[in-house]
Amino acid sequence: MVISDFHKEFKVRFDKTDSLNFPDFLPEEIDTFLNIEIERFINQRMYGTNPKGEGVEETQKRFDDILTLVTNANITPNPATVNNKKNGNSITLPSDYWHSLQEEAKISYADCNGNIQTPTVPVYPVMHDEYNKIIRDPFNKPDETSVIRLGLSGTIEAITGNGIALTNYIIRYVRKPAQVRYGSTYAVPISPDVQCDLPESVHKEIIQGAVLMALKNVEQNSRVQTETVQLATQE
Repeated sequence: MVISDFHKEFKVRFDKTDSLNFPDFLPEEIDTFLNIEIERFINQRMYGTNPKGEGVEETQKRFDDILTLVTNANITPNPATVNNKKNGNSITLPSDYWHSLQEEAKISYADCNGNIQTPTVPVYPVMHDEYNKIIRDPFNKPDETSVIRLGLSGTIEAITGNGIALTNYIIRYVRKPAQVRYGSTYAVPISPDVQCDLPESVHKEIIQGAVLMALKNVEQNSRVQTETVQLATQE
């Protein structure tokens, strides 16, 4: 569906085409409902905050619902500074990064025979209040088999074991969705129109969720209950 179809179906579902029962919404307002619903939809699929309580990879449908937003990045670490933890490097996340799915690190070190090894190892996120304990734990601290990471504003910090260099950070993530816009119909037109970049199989769910939000906005409580039940069965 293109953005004009989104707006047309929104109006049909909202009973706007041949009725004056409800207040009119401007194209800019419909786009706002759609964009809020798109973000809610993705967050719901990611973390199981839905009627079925399923996360993004618990069923194939959950993953397929956001498949077009799944992206890879191979990132060169920033040089270490005095602000980093010992053996730490900050990683600047892609500008379109939103949710992490899986992370790995390519490291380099000399083994006991002096040979340079360059494996790709898993990355394990840790909380800041766990760091002091983990970094001193011989069974959990980073070594030649794993890297740990901490969160920082706009970046993450990857921490390796002693004598181990971090050469690349590999992340598979869900990128930010496009902000849809039917700008050519605005009071002050904006070009170009921006299409929804989620899979077409979920477009009608997005519209139904946006309609539900609009009904709540105008306090149509009986319709809200009906639309909520229908949307839950689709999820």
